[in-house]
Amino acid sequence: MDQLYDATFYSWLKSEDNVLVTAMYLHRIANEYPLERIANALKWLVADWRWESTSILVRHVTVDWCDEAGKEKKETR
Repeated sequence: MDQLYDATFYSWLKSEDNVLVTAMYLHRIANEYPLERIANALKWLVADWRWESTSILVRHVTVDWCDEAGKEKKETR
């Protein structure tokens, strides 16, 4: 990827400009890892991000997570 697109994967991944693409990818793979590992990854990823971008990422990644009883949580406003 680095040579093909003249960029580094690290900087692309850490960039807030890519929040939606990153969120869609993480949403797909989040259930394959323990919650602690996901939390650590998200914490690392958003360390220098604005609150708005962090909120977008977390909402997209957790949109269809279940509660302790295994029921899908519904968004309430």
